[in-house]
Amino acid sequence: MIKGSLAEFLINELNRKNMERIKFHSPNGFIFTNTYLIIIVIGILFFGCSFFIKNASLNTIILSIGSTILTLGISLPIAVFQQNKHSSAHFKILKTCDESGICSIFISRKKDSDELRKAIEIEAHHCDREIRLLGIAFPDLINPNTSHTQNIEDKLSNPKIDLKILLLNPESDAAKRRQKIETNNTTIKDIKYTIEKNIQAYIIRRINNLNVHFPNEYESLIKHKDNKSFINLLKDAIGLEVHLYDNDPIMQQLDFDNSMFVEQYHLGRPQQHVLPFGCIGKNVPVLQYKKNSIAYDFYKSHFEYLWSHSSNSTEELIQSSWDLVNQ
Repeated sequence: MIKGSLAEFLINELNRKNMERIKFHSPNGFIFTNTYLIIIVIGILFFGCSFFIKNASLNTIILSIGSTILTLGISLPIAVFQQNKHSSAHFKILKTCDESGICSIFISRKKDSDELRKAIEIEAHHCDREIRLLGIAFPDLINPNTSHTQNIEDKLSNPKIDLKILLLNPESDAAKRRQKIETNNTTIKDIKYTIEKNIQAYIIRRINNLNVHFPNEYESLIKHKDNKSFINLLKDAIGLEVHLYDNDPIMQQLDFDNSMFVEQYHLGRPQQHVLPFGCIGKNVPVLQYKKNSIAYDFYKSHFEYLWSHSSNSTEELIQSSWDLVNQ
């Protein structure tokens, strides 16, 4: 017990006080520190005192303590070297992530769903300007029937939070290729359902929330309902836009005011990880990037490029949703 406690204490003290002076490539970095010299001197003192103590029992105790301390003095440089070598590799990974703008890494949407859900909820809570969503279909996120956390649900339905949705065009060749890769033959169906049902449901919610929470603005808007520009005015009022891109999808993005969640799309289907008719998504890490980072700027630019080279379906969807509201 003495040996274990003393070793643990010394290693902790070493890491706290002398980390900057330790050379990871060799145990010698520790041998010439004050901590090491103190250990050796104490061990020698106990060991030497044992020769002058005549009481056999006390002599044995002192000799044991001295031997233990000297053993620690010999073994600690090696132990500390191994510990710091191991820690150094981890610190390098953490430093690289921080310098790259990565603030969180999630194993996958499948394996880390609860933690990812909490992180997205936190970002949604602090988001009061704009949400950008880039993906294939978002059958779960853009779905009013899914059990969302409160902040996500509120922000998706809030007409004062700009919401830009960029989905794969279900009529594109890229969608057909994706469906073939997924092998479940529901990719195109899922995209169409998101567009025609789920997005429409959120447009209606935003219109209703505009009426309930901003009645003066809503009444002013309604005065123009017979004008040709009404749908454009309504679009600006509810802050929702939808575009469809034709490129092969390479990533999913959930972009909030302060950070962005990114998952790479791929064409791989390793048999040991994906069932023959299972979805290949949700299996790779999701990275959360800080807004003030180079990586974030590149991903944002990727969204903007697709947005400017995609078809705008906003007016058509708002028109059909408005027709439902007035039935």
